[in-house]
Amino acid sequence: MLNLHSATLSALALATLLTTTAAWAEPESKQTKATEFQFGVQHQPPSDTGVARRTENQQVSAFSSKKRSAESVVVNTDYWIYDARVERRYDADHDGYYSRLAVVFDADTIYAEVPVYAVLYLGDAESYYPVHTSSDFFIYGESSHDEFIVETDLISGFRPDDYDILIELYDAQTEALLAVADHTTDADLSYVPLESENYDRTGHDVVVEVREHGGSVYWPFLTGLLGITLWRGLIKRRKLT
Repeated sequence: MLNLHSATLSALALATLLTTTAAWAEPESKQTKATEFQFGVQHQPPSDTGVARRTENQQVSAFSSKKRSAESVVVNTDYWIYDARVERRYDADHDGYYSRLAVVFDADTIYAEVPVYAVLYLGDAESYYPVHTSSDFFIYGESSHDEFIVETDLISGFRPDDYDILIELYDAQTEALLAVADHTTDADLSYVPLESENYDRTGHDVVVEVREHGGSVYWPFLTGLLGITLWRGLIKRRKLT
């Protein structure tokens, strides 16, 4: 039979294991950071669109994720995304998956100029996840010189995968959805190998640090001892039975 001391240590070890398992089970937060460019310079949002709630650099999009079966469909011949492409820019561990990308797109309209904003999503096999809501910018007729660029750092929450990219274009004043581009309309937006920075690491060494203070042992070291104690107690119990 396990003595009281071993039983107490075993209970503590079990509680630690359950707590750690629960922490691992929590969904990973998706975080991104983006910078915008237009006309070859960093974009400065116009002040005359009447909309002040969107900022130049949003880490979390206000839009929700959506199932692949609920992809946006727009029937509006006055607006369209003429072309889009993706530039992959950073792969620290050289595994072919990039943690920084630039989405470049040229939106056109039949009107002389229109204030708009864009929402960018990354899609896996099940859902599209919003990664950036842009600030307001103008598109000018069918000009090819008003391309808009969103350079995004994927900070966390994106496992290594081949992602599809979805671009939604909205009217900055009416909030109406004007145009959509995705893997079905532009092959450049399909199967882009990406991963967030917390997966894009060059080193995989595990460092174990043990500290002592006032006669007490640092907790990670104590947790290891508790596991060993539990194991030895179980072996002893088997021998006694």
